[in-house]
Amino acid sequence: MVRAAAMLLAVTWLFSSSPACPSPSRAAPAGLWVSDQSFGHPARGPLTITMNGRRGRAEIDGRVAAFEIAGDSIRFALPDSSGSFRGRFERVDRAIRGFWIRPAIVEGLTHASDDRGGLFDQAMATPMWLARIGAGCYRGLVVPLEARFTLYLFIWSDSANAWRAAFRNPQFNATGGASRFRMSPDGDSLRFVASFSDRPERRLAAFWDRAHSRICVRWDGIDAPLTLRPGEPADSAGFWPRTPRGRTFAYHAPSAGNDGWSTARASSVGMDERALARLTEALADTNPVAPRAPLVHSCLVERHGRLVYEEYFFGFDRDQTHDLRSAGKTFASVMLGAAMHAGLPIAPESSVYSLMAGRGPFANPDARKARITVDELMTHTSGLACDDNNDASPGNEDTMQGQTATDDWWKYTLDLPVAFEPGTRYAYCSGGMNLVGGALSAVTGCWIPEYFDSTVARPLEFRRYHFNLMPNDEGYLGGGVQLRPRDLLKLGRAYLDGGVWHGRRIVDSSWVRRSTSPLVEISEATTGLDSSSFSNAYLRGADGFAWHLSELRCGERTYRAYGASGNGGQLLIVVPELDLSVVFTAGNYSNGGIWIRLRDQLVPQRIITAIQDR
Repeated sequence: MVRAAAMLLAVTWLFSSSPACPSPSRAAPAGLWVSDQSFGHPARGPLTITMNGRRGRAEIDGRVAAFEIAGDSIRFALPDSSGSFRGRFERVDRAIRGFWIRPAIVEGLTHASDDRGGLFDQAMATPMWLARIGAGCYRGLVVPLEARFTLYLFIWSDSANAWRAAFRNPQFNATGGASRFRMSPDGDSLRFVASFSDRPERRLAAFWDRAHSRICVRWDGIDAPLTLRPGEPADSAGFWPRTPRGRTFAYHAPSAGNDGWSTARASSVGMDERALARLTEALADTNPVAPRAPLVHSCLVERHGRLVYEEYFFGFDRDQTHDLRSAGKTFASVMLGAAMHAGLPIAPESSVYSLMAGRGPFANPDARKARITVDELMTHTSGLACDDNNDASPGNEDTMQGQTATDDWWKYTLDLPVAFEPGTRYAYCSGGMNLVGGALSAVTGCWIPEYFDSTVARPLEFRRYHFNLMPNDEGYLGGGVQLRPRDLLKLGRAYLDGGVWHGRRIVDSSWVRRSTSPLVEISEATTGLDSSSFSNAYLRGADGFAWHLSELRCGERTYRAYGASGNGGQLLIVVPELDLSVVFTAGNYSNGGIWIRLRDQLVPQRIITAIQDR
């Protein structure tokens, strides 16, 4: 305890000290250092549910909960708040289908440190199935999403013989405020400084415990200082795209995965396999500490319904789910299309406040609220005072998620004042897209994760996924669902096939055409911003219903594309003319100028050019 306190005191003192000049002649902890830890103690492992009449008992990981069964509904929470379950008894299958809910993680964390409001501040619902193992007894495996934070520190000497350092974090792209630092070792002190032309210097500091070969650093968002140890060979796979570096890669066809995909060699769909191998080499040789380096975690390509390219980097693999960020917003459009296909009383023209009148009365009464429609939520033109690019906007996503006045974010958004006539002004609003979930819930009577499971996940043969929740445990449709890249890619193929996956209709073909057509322009005129402010917030273009539209230029040709996109480089890109879908997941969070190049440059220059019959 005394030594830990001394380390903390040393780090605190270093933060207030001015940096010394780099001195490469002094000893320095060159190389890779890593800290990897999980937060919270959510329950995990085999879950056993025993039912006796209307009474039930659940046991998992030594924790026990008793509950009452209401009809076919089964719900319970563990007494130590380490997890909860909601599901139902499936009489035909004689099994229990439901969701395990991992609570929001706050232990060991302080304040916001990523672009969505915090590290792990949303509960996550994971679908699960419990099979019958005896009379009134069912068992399944709980594998909740782990709240893990990994920090890499790489220290090297540059061409001027000065020490350089870079921090990298794969979960949130936390870099300490700069892509790279000048580093000055001074005894047991390490001082990091980054200079900028348009903002103040960024300074960090650490305590170097040579005797125990560790580095202690305070990190924004984490309560206690992080302790980094020397990186081992296995750690390199998470810091470098591939190891060893500089390898030559041969093309190989993706392996079958018993998940609905037909896999094939790229040559069978008219694609140059050597060109795709060069794509792998380019991504594998990325230097993660280079300024503006694209940090691609996965790249997948399907054409004519066959998965022909699948590569993973930075330690990711095909069974690992990835945070889709705002790419998850597109599922609001898909679920609306599914509800319309089922004949439910909802459409783009439906009045949002009429559908959700049961949550009233609403603050800031305004006659214009009655005119706000579902399609205006999906095109970010509701007119509500909600702008994610404006920190002063009351509907800003961080403001909404950070406030504590209500845990119902649907009601929070419905209570916002009206800033503009509905349909006249574009302002990117996650709260509005999330409100589509509220409208769907009101019409279907379903919990949003359950509706997603029945209309999207199961028809598209998704494997494991995690659906993020609001504080009141309702599903959040503003972004953040975690999927395997292979499963996200299925949505592209289903839309190319007119809304059908393996003979199972997800949405009508008319909805595919309508929702991916240009419905709102994104420009200075529609946002009301001057050219400078507009370029800092948006790219010129158009949106459909929760689909982003673009044109991909390849040589003399231009191809129309539509897609789902999320912060950091979470991209589904669909090119109808080429019968092609591409998925990227990446870690360039809050660096839109970097990750948008994956769509606008990498796809046309590396993937479309590989198509030999275009």
